[in-house]
Order: sequence, then C-alpha cells, then structure tokens
Amino acid sequence: MDNGNATGIFHIPIYTAKLETINYNDIMVSIEESGGWGRNDGGNFISVNKWILDEGNLAPLRGECEHHLNRFLTEVVKLKLKFSITQSWVNRNPKGSSHVEHTHRNSIWNCVMFLKDHPTPMIFRDPNPWKDFWDWDNETIEPNWANSNIVNIYPEFGKIVFFPHYLHHRVDTNMYDVERVSLAFNTWFDGDFGGESKLTSTKKRL
Repeated sequence: MDNGNATGIFHIPIYTAKLETINYNDIMVSIEESGGWGRNDGGNFISVNKWILDEGNLAPLRGECEHHLNRFLTEVVKLKLKFSITQSWVNRNPKGSSHVEHTHRNSIWNCVMFLKDHPTPMIFRDPNPWKDFWDWDNETIEPNWANSNIVNIYPEFGKIVFFPHYLHHRVDTNMYDVERVSLAFNTWFDGDFGGESKLTSTKKRL
C-alpha cells in the first residue's frame, strides 16, 4: 500500500556557478566611461552601454561566462552547438525600486550574475499555466516543486545563473537601504544547425 513514488518530468534546466574573474569596480568604471546610467521600468537604473561585456577590460569575465555557458550546454543539455554572448547590461535597484516580470526575446539562454550580496531575490515563475488556475496558498502544508509556481534565487556576489529564455522572472521592490546590482546578458547560436533531410537546416546554400 505504501510503495508509491512521485517524481517530476520535463524539468527546466538551470545552471549556476561562482565566477573567479569578476571585479565590481572594473564593471562600474566601464559603465561610467561608456555613458553612465538611464532610468528603467520600475524605478531602477540600467546601464546606457548595452554591450558592457564587450569592453576590453572585461574580456576575462566575458571569457569565463562563455566557458560556463558552453560547459552547461555540452555537459548538461548535451548539445554539439556553441553559443556566444550578444547584448549585456547592468541593472541597479535602489531602495523602493523593482524590476517587472519579463522574458528575453531574441535570446536562447539568458544569464544573470550578481554583483552584490542582497536579500531581495530573483523570482522565477513556472511557465506551465496549470498552476495559475487556482490558489492553494491557504491549503498548502508547505511549498515544494509539486505545488508552487515560484522559485527564489538570492543574490550572492559572483554567482551566475543561466536559464532558458522563456522563463519569466522579476525582482520585487527592494525594501533595503543597500542597492541591488546585477549584470545580465543574452546569447545566440554560433554557426548553423538543424538537418537537411529533416528540412530544418539553417545553413544557406552558396
């Protein structure tokens, strides 16, 4: 009678690592020297430079990020394809600001790296709509993977998080005096992929 087993299927792949080449001051200097800051939705700030990891002094950090990106895709997702970083930018959330829920278009794998420890989490929402059909908060004994559509990841300096582009994420209002600072980037394919016989090849015939 008690030999049942529960598991999940169709998991969403997430990869985290701790960066070794990250330097907060180098990133801030690059932002100030390339346009400074602009206002974003939710009252937070975004770097004017939307290609911040292309700055020469951040080349080692970009290289380490791409190393982790392709390690994740090779060892976990088991792809032969290589990916590279496209646009990259920095977000600052002072006290009282937030970041609206969103996804990243024209990106395959997204990334956020945390530039400070902070108690305000990055909030992921399950894209599966069935969990939005009802509210079980009052009836739930404790939240877990089977009943919750929200997962929090807390910022730690140097921590990097990769996740698929379709995963909704947001930052709720920063209630603390310390700014919350993070760097985000998008990715895209390197080279062609797909199969000619399946009529899915992206390669252009010369």
